Amino acid sequence: MRPIRYQALNEQLGESITCRCFFCYPDADRLLFQTHHFYGLLGLGPIVEGYTVLASKDHHRCYREIPRSLWPEMEVCIQFVAQLLASAFSRPVIYEHGKAGGCFIRDGSFKHCYHAHMNFIPSMGRLPSHLQNDDSVGVRWEPQGPLECVLGEDRHEPYLLFSSSARRWSLAEISDPRRLPSQYLRKVLANHLGGCAEWDWRESPNLPAVFRAREKLPMGTTGQRLCLENIQAFGFEWGTT
Repeated sequence: MRPIRYQALNEQLGESITCRCFFCYPDADRLLFQTHHFYGLLGLGPIVEGYTVLASKDHHRCYREIPRSLWPEMEVCIQFVAQLLASAFSRPVIYEHGKAGGCFIRDGSFKHCYHAHMNFIPSMGRLPSHLQNDDSVGVRWEPQGPLECVLGEDRHEPYLLFSSSARRWSLAEISDPRRLPSQYLRKVLANHLGGCAEWDWRESPNLPAVFRAREKLPMGTTGQRLCLENIQAFGFEWGTT
């Protein structure tokens, strides 16, 4: 397994994201697990406790660009994160900014989103099962069904991806990503929680909530009940403790 290169959390928060790709250098204290090509990381700025990111180790700009040979590993990882969070918090909603909004490559030094990364937010019964269209920024959702149907389309436009079940997905193609604000879906979901003022992870990393979540997750030996046998074939390892 290709090892992950770690970066101290204060280094991540202290330097501009345009200087260094911190998905290449994740914080070891927030790492939950890794497989050959993906890893799960507790996300900064959780608008709900348990917020987790599933990232590719290699530089793929979005999940639609993940090679088909990695789809089985990718889908098992998605299901595993969803089960992990459901066991400790609640079933998560899942979304991706596929080369849109904050993932729009503004110049040659902007490397933050060269790693495909899905975002998992425990719903706690308060987050929607589907999202509304937003014509002001050109977002119109269409139900797509299984993830392979979405990723299998031979298209290259920026998009938004959303699911409340990890099995059926909706997609919004984005014709002009410059219209879409950075962290658009984080803000949309925060509004469903009552207009959470701390939706911007850069301004409000909320580290106490990040590490409280880690203590609640069923890792190590108790993880056997999360169908670990389905993911161990892909070089599964728990993160540091």
